[in-house]
Amino acid sequence: MSRKYLTACKVVSLFTISLLVADSILLSASQVHYHFNKTSSYVYAAASSGEGLAAYQLYQTKQNIYWLEEAAMAGHIDAIWELHVKKAQQDVEYNNIWLEVALKSGHPIATLNRIEQLVTLKEWQSASLLFAELEKERLAEQDFSAVALFEHLKDAVLLLKSNSPDSKTKRQTKRNVANLNQSINYSTYDRAWREFDVASSCELKVLVYSSSLRLAKHSGQLIEQFFSLLPNSQQAICFSPITVDYRLNRICDENNHGLLTCDKKSLGNILQEALPISIEDKKLRLLVVGETGRANSVGPLIYLDYRDTAQVLLHEVGHWLNLYDEYKIARSHQQIFCNESSPTELGFNLVIAPRSYAKSTLEQQFSHPLWPVDTCEGTNNNAFKKQPSLSPMEYFDVALPREYLPYFETPVLNPNHTSLDIFFR
Repeated sequence: MSRKYLTACKVVSLFTISLLVADSILLSASQVHYHFNKTSSYVYAAASSGEGLAAYQLYQTKQNIYWLEEAAMAGHIDAIWELHVKKAQQDVEYNNIWLEVALKSGHPIATLNRIEQLVTLKEWQSASLLFAELEKERLAEQDFSAVALFEHLKDAVLLLKSNSPDSKTKRQTKRNVANLNQSINYSTYDRAWREFDVASSCELKVLVYSSSLRLAKHSGQLIEQFFSLLPNSQQAICFSPITVDYRLNRICDENNHGLLTCDKKSLGNILQEALPISIEDKKLRLLVVGETGRANSVGPLIYLDYRDTAQVLLHEVGHWLNLYDEYKIARSHQQIFCNESSPTELGFNLVIAPRSYAKSTLEQQFSHPLWPVDTCEGTNNNAFKKQPSLSPMEYFDVALPREYLPYFETPVLNPNHTSLDIFFR
């Protein structure tokens, strides 16, 4: 490239820069700010001299992160919050410093975010105190979902603090649960529920409940990843729109064994009062995604937490589809499933038999080759699986063998599990 051409480029660049800063050279900073606030003029000069609103307007126009950072540094409250959101999405090591700044600046969505954290931590008193710092009018300037979340969290905290909420509070909470979930799913919410309710191709219909917006997002990702593992099962296995209900944070927790569990009666009441469809459909099952506690299943109900993967969901759904654990199960479960006096098929994948039966005899009786597994280890029964491959019914981190695909693509519900309407009676 010639020196002449380089010089021309420098002249053009200097000319462009001079246009941007000329106003700030001709006028003092106070004059620039005066004219910007009066007539919205001298935007670049105002932004360059620390006017937060001007920098934020430039960011909205140019989508240049530099101006968002300048606006945040100048104290523009919406820029502070937006910068926090971007940092949180892009940087796994981000330390939430801009969230703390947003909280101190009084940004209402940041405050809602903190209240949500307090609710999931069961710190009801701290959550209720923060509501006094929120201005509902300020929230109304945001989107509808923020208003719905505000109302739902407020009622949830009032309800959770009270051991005997009145019927008016219960009715209001029911309405706000619906409003929040409609705001999440927007115009598709009602249509999605109608389609889910009448879907004739669904052999398994899963109601999905989560205890926070964060966990609702996690639930959606789990379902998406679940179908990436089983793409041909989408017509037969159906998941409902995800319902967010913060009351789950009061009734659900880890038990003495570290498993996530919910108070059955309270969960049944929440399910039946807010659900837009009847639970009498025999194909319905329930997935609850809570804050903490190891995954487990109890008949028609699966519990997961924020750490669980799609492989764990697949394993637990397998129990609904008449598949049983291929690893050593708990003593209490062994007393139920490993106490056979004669050879017995346990679901689709296992054979249980007293130790006196040779494997060859069992293979002849069931007309199928068998492979030993540890399900009944330590009891008077042996367990054998019908397929040689490792499967997610034994190890969560292995791929689903092709032999197991038919169980998910043409699902048959476990006959030993009750339906939801009977389970919650």
